[in-house]
Amino acid sequence: MKQTLVSAIMIGGLIAPVAGAFAEDVDDVTMQVVGPEATPDAVTQRIELPAQVREQARKSATDGLETANQQRERNQERLRTNREENEQREEMQQHRKEMREQLQEQREEMNQEMRQEQYEFQQQTRDQREQ
Repeated sequence: MKQTLVSAIMIGGLIAPVAGAFAEDVDDVTMQVVGPEATPDAVTQRIELPAQVREQARKSATDGLETANQQRERNQERLRTNREENEQREEMQQHRKEMREQLQEQREEMNQEMRQEQYEFQQQTRDQREQ
């Protein structure tokens, strides 16, 4: 408990000067009264941020946009790679299918030839017996 309290005090001591630096800029805010005919959109369009906050927002937006663009490029590259791999896979599947069909045709031809040879052999054997 005592150690947690000491840690909290130390952290508070480190944060207070930083918070004070930001507080000075926030105090420099000018408020304007909006007329009764103004719409809610007009109010939100007139809100201005302190210069330091605007700069930080600009930097954060730039960094975010850069990160998003990099991620989009990586995703597009992955998509291209996946498409190429899928095309190769489909080509291999087609090739295997063609090879299976070719082998099946060869088997059928060989079986037919074997049956024909067997038939001819049987005919020869009968002919020899009859003689």
